[in-house]
Amino acid sequence: RRRRIIPFTGVVLGILTVLLGVATGDRGNGTDAAVPASAAGVSGPPRKTDEDLHFIYVNGLERVPTNGKPFPIDDDFFQGHFLPMFRKDAEPSTDDEEGRKIYQHFQGRKRMFEFQFQGRLKQLPEGNLWLTIEIDMPVKIGRIKRALFQGVLNFLTLTHRGIHYSFGDDLSKKSEDDVRAGNYEKLHMSFALECSLSRLVISGPDDKDIPKLGGDIPESRDSVKLRKAGVAGSFQGWNTESIYTMSIWSEYIDFYSWNFVKLPGIRSFAMSKFFGNQPINVMYYSLRGRGSDINDKRPHLRKDLNVFSHYEIGHAKHTDGGHTQEFMERRGGGVGTGMTGTDAAMSGADDIAGRPNGTCPGVERVGVDAPLGRKHHLFSIPRSS
Repeated sequence: RRRRIIPFTGVVLGILTVLLGVATGDRGNGTDAAVPASAAGVSGPPRKTDEDLHFIYVNGLERVPTNGKPFPIDDDFFQGHFLPMFRKDAEPSTDDEEGRKIYQHFQGRKRMFEFQFQGRLKQLPEGNLWLTIEIDMPVKIGRIKRALFQGVLNFLTLTHRGIHYSFGDDLSKKSEDDVRAGNYEKLHMSFALECSLSRLVISGPDDKDIPKLGGDIPESRDSVKLRKAGVAGSFQGWNTESIYTMSIWSEYIDFYSWNFVKLPGIRSFAMSKFFGNQPINVMYYSLRGRGSDINDKRPHLRKDLNVFSHYEIGHAKHTDGGHTQEFMERRGGGVGTGMTGTDAAMSGADDIAGRPNGTCPGVERVGVDAPLGRKHHLFSIPRSS
């Protein structure tokens, strides 16, 4: 029994470190300060890179290029560009100009990935704008483990503004009417966007010095501290006129190897130990009828979500199902993802609650044969009439 609890405690501490990093980012205290290049990377054998990692823009079932030119977005909510950047082991070849610039961007920094957005909002969110990390099916967690996790997460919500979480509802215990109406939550960790961004610069439409994606987003350390602390006047709210340049990063997640890494006192371990073999959903949404109380603890039920943008992060060697597999199959990648080792072991029926053999369905969408145009939303969250 002790052998089972101690590793899990390490996992919990690792998850706490990761979530704390997302919740706080760089608060202006130098947490992503320059370090020797040799200390900033990940030790071990070379990692698989672009061919295995899939960053899917679900709104149009498109694979977003990584470490390249910014990806254009023009959906119902946002018009602009998105640039996902990931630390690589080796400098790209001389003919990959964009890749070389991004490689240099990571040198001397701790961060393992950085997501940058720039553009205008096309509609205002109702209440707060949330950034969420979620998976489709809840992971079975025993009472002792759940209590340990809950203590960690409750600590985060007490010490940091704008955090909401749920272990997810077991749909097998929900009535068909509740599921159909969206009266349930998925396993998620959500952050009020203005509090979770590592950097945020708001520019007027006529400003000449708008930051360029792929480089530093120049928000002062004092501004970061005030914004994350929620000091009055530090964030003016969202509007449809300004140009928002946003960045979020972490030093603890290596998507290429699908591991949590560089955790203090803890060896790197596979994300599959926590998520199972499921891909990760990243979404931006608001809640209907909730107002602007950033610390409202009521459930984020599916029926109340107004999802604006949806991305899925999957890996050919570590995840199964979801839009990643759908994309690979449509592009001739075949069925299955070739998972081995830890990831294959984590795909059993005991790991994913209410889902035979641990398989992971795609996010809710409008039928298998629904059109896949860029502006067509594949998810079909029940909407109030």
